[in-house]
Amino acid sequence: MEQQERKRKLDEAARKLPAPRPKPDGKPADLTYWDSDLTGFGLRIWSSGARSWFVRYRDHAARNASGKRRQPRMTIGDAKVLKASEARERARQLLAHVDLGGDPQGDRKAAQARAAVTLRTMVEPYLADRAAGLTRRALTPRSCVQARRHLLVGWAPLLDRPLHEITTADIATRMRELVRTRNLTKLKPNGQEANKALSTLSALFAWAKSQGEVTGNPVRDVAKFVKPDPQPMPWGAEYESALVEIWNACLDDDVGRIAKLLILLGARRSMIANMAKSELDRTTGIWTVHQREGVKRRLVPGKPLDIPLPRQAWASSTARLLTKANTYSESAAVTA
Repeated sequence: MEQQERKRKLDEAARKLPAPRPKPDGKPADLTYWDSDLTGFGLRIWSSGARSWFVRYRDHAARNASGKRRQPRMTIGDAKVLKASEARERARQLLAHVDLGGDPQGDRKAAQARAAVTLRTMVEPYLADRAAGLTRRALTPRSCVQARRHLLVGWAPLLDRPLHEITTADIATRMRELVRTRNLTKLKPNGQEANKALSTLSALFAWAKSQGEVTGNPVRDVAKFVKPDPQPMPWGAEYESALVEIWNACLDDDVGRIAKLLILLGARRSMIANMAKSELDRTTGIWTVHQREGVKRRLVPGKPLDIPLPRQAWASSTARLLTKANTYSESAAVTA
């Protein structure tokens, strides 16, 4: 590309200067005009008609192969759009920044590289470090799957945002959306699931801070979902009459007995379906539930559960509720 240089005052009229002719072989040519007042400020015009303002400065830190200081050019803007006065003012600012030891072109490249670090690009490196045990606590393969889902699904609106631009307000807004909608697996209300997604995001930011990608953790001040205290179940004559109707409608079979025990004890149907006679103490009126298949996940490890049995369970009219213990089937419990 043939390059020519001239010097003149770059005012508004300079924006309309004619473009150079292409070379005889058809290759493009360009013409550079340097401002006569502000050293380093210039206008470059191509044979295609394109033209742009630029500034050239001496880099105080970097040197080329011959040992001389680099003189990079930095584009200011399109001369067809940006006025000469605006371009000149921007050039003054950049040159003043250079005089103070700055590197405008280096700063721009650093900003572009930083903007390329988004939440999406950090997910896999973060999970890889967690899986490899390079953090305080390693993640199992299953936990990695859950963490990936929390990040990619729970925080989907923030995935393409530069990591350093994500604010506490952005996270709090998305957190409210997660709490108000359904959870990440679309199965049930997701207050607790939203808390897990928030904890996963906080761990990612803590890791990113240790890698030098961010300077702080914006998740730290975001409030977690607090499960409201359960409201006491309303009780009245209509509820009592409903239970009486259910009791009277129960047949003298496994399903009916399990339903009656559910009403009397408030226990889980799987626990009643797996009731054993050896667990029943008629003297004390206590049903001691031990860990075994069907109930072990509901109990504290190594600690049996004592359930007082009301007198109705031992009454002669309902004695058969307990005499058939350990004979109920899980299918009958499901039906109940």
